[in-house]
Amino acid sequence: MEVQISKGNWNKIQNYANAAYDLYRAEIGGMAVCVENKEGDWVIEQPIILKQEVSGGNCVLDKGELARYYTKVGINKKYKNANYRFLWWHSHHTMGAFWSGTDLTAIEEFSEGDFSFALVVNLKEEYKM
Repeated sequence: MEVQISKGNWNKIQNYANAAYDLYRAEIGGMAVCVENKEGDWVIEQPIILKQEVSGGNCVLDKGELARYYTKVGINKKYKNANYRFLWWHSHHTMGAFWSGTDLTAIEEFSEGDFSFALVVNLKEEYKM
């Protein structure tokens, strides 16, 4: 199994991370959808940011916005017959791409059901999936 992302969607996540650092010296996070393709690989689609609180060492997605996001994806006709999971992503700006204790706690929160995906990126375009 592989996880794939288009250059455009990768750039979108990196641009969010760069903007958050440039404007606020902060981390930022968001969500995306991972869709299983015919080969059994997963493709990351539609990365977005939601209302959140950001700081130099943390980002917390608004729970109400997150609930609306899950509902919006769930009723999207595009995913009606697709095998999909949610991806939580966030940035570590100038730090390494690693799972912090806070990240591991958040991953547990986002892992309802059988499994989900998590991604951390930094400004050097390093990542951990």
